[in-house]
Amino acid sequence: MTIQTGMSLPATNYSIPVRATTNALSNAASNQTSTSTIKLSSLGSVQTRISAASLNLARSGAASTTITATGINYSGNVALSVAGLPFGVNYTMIPATVPGSGASSLVITAGASAQPGTYMITVRTAAGGQVGLSSLELVIN
Repeated sequence: MTIQTGMSLPATNYSIPVRATTNALSNAASNQTSTSTIKLSSLGSVQTRISAASLNLARSGAASTTITATGINYSGNVALSVAGLPFGVNYTMIPATVPGSGASSLVITAGASAQPGTYMITVRTAAGGQVGLSSLELVIN
């Protein structure tokens, strides 16, 4: 059995009665019913804030911004990463994981082979099986 909840569900334990019934094929009179209780905890949620709406950098240059993750009814680790970088561009996230709520420094580095242009990159937060995506504009001159 799988039970999924939305991240907006308040973080607490819930009792869910479950009734399982078995029917013996050879004897219909042998129906058995039992009731169990499942404890369900909400995963909470994580809000992500990026300090800059856009990062500008030259080829062979670097730029940085701060990524802040704030746990709402969530105190576990939050993993941060970036996707969608163009060829010749790399990133470093320091630290790559924050505990529940915290800040991380995102440093984007463009190599000499990076093509000038405007790109939309994705900042990804992963917490408790949930994934959040935020966009950041990257301008390479």
